[in-house]
Amino acid sequence: MRRAFTLIELLVVISIIALLIAILLPALSSARKSARSIQCLSNTRTWSTMLLTYTAENKQTYPIDESPLTGESWMSQLDALVGGNLNVSRLCPDANSPSDAPRGFGSTFEHFGPDPSQFQPEDIGSYGINHWINSLDPNSAARPGREGWRGQPTWQWQKVDTSPLVGSRDRVPLFMDCVWYGANPQDVASGSIGGAVNPTEDFNNTNPNQWGRDMGRLQLYRHGKGINVSFDDGSANFVAVQNLWSLKWHRNFTTTESVDIPW
Repeated sequence: MRRAFTLIELLVVISIIALLIAILLPALSSARKSARSIQCLSNTRTWSTMLLTYTAENKQTYPIDESPLTGESWMSQLDALVGGNLNVSRLCPDANSPSDAPRGFGSTFEHFGPDPSQFQPEDIGSYGINHWINSLDPNSAARPGREGWRGQPTWQWQKVDTSPLVGSRDRVPLFMDCVWYGANPQDVASGSIGGAVNPTEDFNNTNPNQWGRDMGRLQLYRHGKGINVSFDDGSANFVAVQNLWSLKWHRNFTTTESVDIPW
């Protein structure tokens, strides 16, 4: 005849199961977090692949950067290349909830848009383009008379540049985790607010609509202390926030290998 479990034996079994669950849960949580980051990395690479496809069909020229209100944002233009099938790549799994900030501004864990004063209804996302690769249309009704981001048309890449003088294309960012549909960061050497170091971990949650802090739009604690970035050579990698200034954002960008981030 089989002997039944005693109360003590049952408690021991329950304790062992509880201990195993306690050991496994952090590992499962870490695995899920890693899977979300990998999916995000894949999304940024998808957008850059589509952009490079666009340039291949347009004499290596990047699209003119128009206001999302005109229906000519990078999202609309690239999505049109594949008949709208890129909608699945608009959102990072760690930033797929809508934001309630004014003007559709996103945050670390919330996507930007939609907002009828800024975007087309379909224009939502967790990723931004490096505005320095685009040219601005000086005849645009949305930006009359503007010859370039920050009035610096010679800083913009405008075309895929394979010149040896440029350096490695794996240092020129195309897309990245961002709280807005794009950013045009300045370097630390410029001394401008756009190149200033963001001092707080929760900056993008507590300071919506800080348009001048373009590097601040990218300093996110979304995937740990860093973001995913895709590059002009078609690659995509995780970049720690302190190394964002080491990338070649525009033609005249003075790189700094590492910047002290106090969080």
